[in-house]
Amino acid sequence: MKKNYIRQKPKNIKVWSKIACGYSKLVVPNRPSDHDCANYAHYIYKILKDVNNPKIMLMGSTPELRSILYTYTFKKKAQIFTVDLSADMHQAMREFVVPATKPELKEEFFCGSWLKTNFPDNFFDLVVGDEVICNVCADQHQNLFAEINRILKNGGHWVTRHNFYLAENVKQSPKSIILNIVDNINDGKYTFQYSINILYLLLFYRLVIDQAQHCVNVSDEIKVIKKILPNISNIKQRQTLKELLRVFEKYFGSYKNYYWYVLSKQESLKELKDYFQFKGELYAKDYLTVRHSPIWLLKKK
Repeated sequence: MKKNYIRQKPKNIKVWSKIACGYSKLVVPNRPSDHDCANYAHYIYKILKDVNNPKIMLMGSTPELRSILYTYTFKKKAQIFTVDLSADMHQAMREFVVPATKPELKEEFFCGSWLKTNFPDNFFDLVVGDEVICNVCADQHQNLFAEINRILKNGGHWVTRHNFYLAENVKQSPKSIILNIVDNINDGKYTFQYSINILYLLLFYRLVIDQAQHCVNVSDEIKVIKKILPNISNIKQRQTLKELLRVFEKYFGSYKNYYWYVLSKQESLKELKDYFQFKGELYAKDYLTVRHSPIWLLKKK
């Protein structure tokens, strides 16, 4: 695997503050679905059912996961430790935590990197995070896995929804992906809000295949859409795509300097094998790209 990966720049911490402001515009599958949450809850219950006073680290501030873990602060007197690069993101996500009207969510917040925490060795029973691996530079994945392994207790688990591209994505051209979404808008099947979310992901899975660095950002996607737009001969399709691009840039423009890293499933499993045992995966059934993002159950080696 090549080592000339693009590294995240410190300024990209600010991206999460902007994303936090527009979180309500994100819909499934860019947020965990009801089925995803049920699958998370299944694994978390399975891991913690015989553990009292568990220690849990949440990677990032995903409100759906905070809502699930909220239950365990009462049922099991769990200690929740949330680690996020952005304090703004953590605070903004609080309003999406359910139930918001119940007693205060009991969690300790640490502003910092997942790659190097200050937690002791063998500290956590469980680490949970949604789509976290793709947020870390590919050449830093081994450092991430080593750190999660270090802070987990012997027999501890890591539960995460993980993105990967599939062989079928190679057969799809960016133009066919875009026009399929445009046609679904024109047929009244897709809203613009849903369309920008699904377009973001489908283009992402397609474009990353052609990148030796296995990374893509929104700027790459916008360039592709703008390149295709003038070549659409059907007037209705072209008008709809023009509006789709406008909405896409409006709500995903803040991602322009942030890269996401995605490998194939086989490459991902190979990366993990030195630190974790693969114990299972659960797929949601309530959105279009479920086969790209199962929830994985990983056990510390």
